[in-house]
Amino acid sequence: MGRRVDAVFHLVRPLSDVCTVSIALAGKWQAVPEWFAAGLERAVINSPADLVTACTESHQLGLLQAALRRHNLWQALPFDQQQLIERTNFINELISCALFITCEELEYVCQKLGFTAVRLKGMSTAKRFYNRLQDRPCSDIDLLADADTAAVIYRLAMELGFTQGYYRRREKQIVSTTLNVTTLDRNTYELPRLSKLVDVECTSVSAADLDRIGRNHLHLDRSGLKVAVPLELHYALEVDDLIPWNPANLISEGTARFLAPQEELLYLVYKAYADMIVHRKRKGAKLFADCLRLIMSKGDQIDWTTLGSTAHCRGLCAPLRYVLHHARSTYGLGCGVPHEMTVCDCNANHRGSIDFGDIVMGFGTEFRHRTLALLPQQSSQQL
Repeated sequence: MGRRVDAVFHLVRPLSDVCTVSIALAGKWQAVPEWFAAGLERAVINSPADLVTACTESHQLGLLQAALRRHNLWQALPFDQQQLIERTNFINELISCALFITCEELEYVCQKLGFTAVRLKGMSTAKRFYNRLQDRPCSDIDLLADADTAAVIYRLAMELGFTQGYYRRREKQIVSTTLNVTTLDRNTYELPRLSKLVDVECTSVSAADLDRIGRNHLHLDRSGLKVAVPLELHYALEVDDLIPWNPANLISEGTARFLAPQEELLYLVYKAYADMIVHRKRKGAKLFADCLRLIMSKGDQIDWTTLGSTAHCRGLCAPLRYVLHHARSTYGLGCGVPHEMTVCDCNANHRGSIDFGDIVMGFGTEFRHRTLALLPQQSSQQL
């Protein structure tokens, strides 16, 4: 049997405390591991600014604040860092509220007219799997529909005040674009971005404070505080329908529609792997956290064998094997790695082996090379 991957946290010091905390925050622990508590305390004492900066980039400030309070370390953090966390979390909560309210309005109209839009990514996970919206920040509305329905919802959204274009804070307006709106383009999977400015009620003092902070999603004008709400309307989950979904399997909760757990997990796994491993983006941590919470909440509804077969047929063994391996070995979640993936020798995404990298929250290749040797040498035996 190979050594457990969580040996990385017990046996190796080159892993920084800041990186350890970011990795740990992705999990939803029933029993907090010692290496998490110890690493968090050292990071607060030795490198508080680096800790806050890293968690800002990985969109984990809400989770960090909760962890600091749970471990009685909040007051040990310098006051300026406390203020930064509280301010950022407040803004993230405000933006998320604007996104969800706007999303729910669009969903309501779609339902009345007989159209179905499916929530994706943060729109799907933030309210279902996290305690607070600030624990899972969102920056736009991601919705999915079949090709014909997506084109109709796109026009409907424009009738509800959305404009094709992008928000620019400097101009305090939506800058219009005139891109072709078609669901026939096989080189993409979403229609041109729509955006809308939403009014947010708050005191004049609070609005001025928020405006001075400066964020890409909000500004103050004569009529009050405005929050920009981008809408990404997908007509497929990936180019060439790489990731399948079946409208007949959708889950309903009120006016909201969600992918079946099995389909949503494969989608989130693919997105998390692309961000964390391929593109080395720290913000991939929140997608990885989505995967872990989906497994914890809906794992008993997933047919792991069928999921493995689907991933194998689509050439997605590496991303799914990667996430499931860590979900089980590092985070202690009860999920299996289907047999199809343990014997697969394909080079999915040119990274077919679980031995490519470890949990990377965007910390670069130096971290990967230092932890690589500790991964099991025989993945199939370990899994």
